[in-house]
Amino acid sequence: MRGPAGEEGSRAICRGCGELVSPTARTCPHCSRSVTVDLRVRTPIEGPRERYPEAWTLAGNGPPSPSFLDGQRPLTERGSVLLRGLTRAEALDHEALLTAARIDCDVFAGALADATGPVSSDP
Repeated sequence: MRGPAGEEGSRAICRGCGELVSPTARTCPHCSRSVTVDLRVRTPIEGPRERYPEAWTLAGNGPPSPSFLDGQRPLTERGSVLLRGLTRAEALDHEALLTAARIDCDVFAGALADATGPVSSDP
């Protein structure tokens, strides 16, 4: 179960050692494996007229979000990475902002699992 960043529900289990990891961690304190995550496009935005305002919204979030031009292409392909190398807390915050802006994305963590179940690692 996910909750606001910093709550127990947003914690994850390191797939390297199986220990519980803080949502603000970049590496597992037990095995030193990276526990950063990516935000990926779940539902592409096909039409350029629909994609244009969403790309501006994405760019308006500032770093680490891509620029307006760099943000348009990933919005067209399912599974494209919008933001890479975020802590789990950062990813959940960005996911909420992007969802409010009608950008359907998900947190992808090849090295992590939610404390309540696995995170999908399919592309």
